[in-house]
Amino acid sequence: MKITFGLLLCGLALFGCSRSAPAPAPAPKAVAEPGVVHLSPEAQANAGLQIQPLAPGTYTPKLKLSAVIVGDPSQVAEVGARVPGRVSAIRVKLGDVVRKGQPLIDIESVDIHEATLQYLTARARFAAAKDALDRQRLLYQERVGAEVDLRRAESEFAATRAAVDEGEEHLKFLGLTTGDVRALANHTPNAEHPGTLRSPIAGRVAALNVSVGQVVTGNENALTIANTKNVWASLRVYERDLVYLSVGQAVQLQLPSVPDRLFEGKLTFLSELVDPHTRTTEARVWLANDEGLLRPGATVTALVALPAKPNSLWLPDEAVQTVEAQPSVFVAEGNGRFVARPVKASDTQGGFRQIEAGLAPGTKVVVKGAFTLRGELERANIVDEE
Repeated sequence: MKITFGLLLCGLALFGCSRSAPAPAPAPKAVAEPGVVHLSPEAQANAGLQIQPLAPGTYTPKLKLSAVIVGDPSQVAEVGARVPGRVSAIRVKLGDVVRKGQPLIDIESVDIHEATLQYLTARARFAAAKDALDRQRLLYQERVGAEVDLRRAESEFAATRAAVDEGEEHLKFLGLTTGDVRALANHTPNAEHPGTLRSPIAGRVAALNVSVGQVVTGNENALTIANTKNVWASLRVYERDLVYLSVGQAVQLQLPSVPDRLFEGKLTFLSELVDPHTRTTEARVWLANDEGLLRPGATVTALVALPAKPNSLWLPDEAVQTVEAQPSVFVAEGNGRFVARPVKASDTQGGFRQIEAGLAPGTKVVVKGAFTLRGELERANIVDEE
């Protein structure tokens, strides 16, 4: 009896082991909300989302124009030798700040040497003519000298004085200052006569094109001095856009190297001529450049405000995305929830679109990073279809 009961227990055990354990029930599939994206705070930061309440005047339509930064012609000086010679000394370095009249480069020139000798010869003749005139005046006053001799001395004096003035002007034309010319009174026959190039304006050495010992012809630019504390932006405006521009109008500029900053300026010039080839007109915007970020030659984008209704609502192009074939704006509802809401929007005007219907003022919308939200929404839809 005991053996039979034991065999029964073993059979039951073997039967239980042969049965497989029941499979766990499948987890219910999460159903994504149509048109809704959920992002954690970290994901929002990585996407660079910017959220802003929709309000009139926050954004306005702007006309975008291409522009180039140019230096004020009165504040850019191309300095060059006026005569052939050899560079004997360079007194400045590239990037140095210089004052007006500061010596820049010394050039030894045969022309300056000859002009110096002619000037000194004229001075010597002038001194002799002055002594002769004084003597003839004294003789004439004492009725010893003849009047014709006095008149001859006066004529010689006038001629030698004119020669001195001409020699001095010649030296100044060759680059010498009034102080340099006066210093020639201590001239010795074997002294060198370097022609010193001086800065005609205060600014910074922007280009240095010569080296010590180099022979110059007198036609090349040795260096460039630029004062860029004030610059211009040269704009090209199409005929159809001229109606939006007027002298004195405020203009904003975007610099590629500083994308998050707008530079403010005023339109100071609007040409009355239209280029027959490009059908554009030149306009210029005056800009303060104390920080030196606006470099002549740089390409920038000019933004000119366009007229808009006082209560109109505008958003950047990036904020309006196409979702399910409809223009939509992502509304931030809090806790990382963003809803794509269909809107009626105008055509783009200078990078901005007017929200004509679909959103109320005060609604918190995504103004930057909406493209990323659209991508997340499309990815979620693909997963759901699979």
